[in-house]
Amino acid sequence: MSVTRTAAADLARALAAAAAHRAPGTEIEFDAIRLDAAPGGLTAIATDRYTLAAAHAAGTTYSDRRTTAVLDAGEADRLLADARRLAGLAPEVEVAVSIDTGEHAVSLICFGSRIEKVYKTDSCNEDLAGLDWAGAVDKALDELRPDAPVHLDSTLLARYAAPRTRMQVIASGALDADPTTARAALVTVEDWLVGVIAGTTPTEQAPHHRAEQVAAAITGRAPAAAGGDR
Repeated sequence: MSVTRTAAADLARALAAAAAHRAPGTEIEFDAIRLDAAPGGLTAIATDRYTLAAAHAAGTTYSDRRTTAVLDAGEADRLLADARRLAGLAPEVEVAVSIDTGEHAVSLICFGSRIEKVYKTDSCNEDLAGLDWAGAVDKALDELRPDAPVHLDSTLLARYAAPRTRMQVIASGALDADPTTARAALVTVEDWLVGVIAGTTPTEQAPHHRAEQVAAAITGRAPAAAGGDR
């Protein structure tokens, strides 16, 4: 079990940023948000296999090890709504987020009030629970060949935009896995969000459907069906 103390506003920001990268309405298990509690705070992670985001809420975590929980779509939406509601009370409102892997639950407690909410975790979601998101970021940094031109779809890139923040593409290029077609970029938003976005060659006309190699690099598995609706 772990307990992380953080600002409600920072928690809401991290959850909202991750939520933009979920894959709703698909047959796969990526319509969810994963929470990682570790020294320094809480990280919200989500991916639809074409973009990935890891958004950090700085804080203090009381635990002797990294703790992970996955919230399905409904529970993730509830947590985001509650965090936003608490953040709206006052900018300095602090909360405690506990992850209890034994009870398969995440709890949200607001300091200075009697507000406590409990959310069930998705213990069967092995796809997102096992995702090595930090490894995917490191892999992109190691493999990107910056001399290769990259086309980034504006719709995918817009997922990283947040009010009153600065988004940067800090690296882009071809992937070693398939340098003839696979392209990707590494994106940051200030010091609290990092992401990987699938790209294509400048002549490619369907970036959503022709990024299979990048999707596999991000998540360790290929899309369910190339040329689908995403």
